[in-house]
Amino acid sequence: MKKAFNRAKVATPLWESILSRDQDLTGIFNRLGTPVIIKPCVSGGSMGIGIKNVVKNEKELKVQVEKMFDGYRGWNLSADGVIAESFIAGREFTVFITGSYFNKDEAVIYMPVERVFHKSLPVNERFLSFDRLWEIYEDETAMPNEENFYDYALPEQSIIGYIKKLVGMHM
Repeated sequence: MKKAFNRAKVATPLWESILSRDQDLTGIFNRLGTPVIIKPCVSGGSMGIGIKNVVKNEKELKVQVEKMFDGYRGWNLSADGVIAESFIAGREFTVFITGSYFNKDEAVIYMPVERVFHKSLPVNERFLSFDRLWEIYEDETAMPNEENFYDYALPEQSIIGYIKKLVGMHM
């Protein structure tokens, strides 16, 4: 997806591929900035994504890269490599798309929505982590008073228009 964004000239955070656990990552924070988020190239349901993936130094980076290449409960998180990406704290938007990969005319693109994360979360934890999404809490904590991790909201019209343009959405 990152390569497709780059080819289409869609603004995306700086990133690098990590193709092996032994790859020399010297200078990565100079190239990408701090912090960096480490994540699988291919993931569904936030598999392999957690708050510890946001790293601020070489030691944390090495630990997370090792975890990616070790996998999770039998899941291979590094089949297509791993991404190191500049971490940007901010709002999160999503667009649900259904249809056929082979026939773009069958695609149905739904209204963009914003994920509004629980106000108790620090800004660097306001993203869709596996632990909190699936409420397993191995490494992360639940929300206070059993409140939702996030809720959906319609973004402002200007943002909806921008997202529609970005994904080539015709409604």
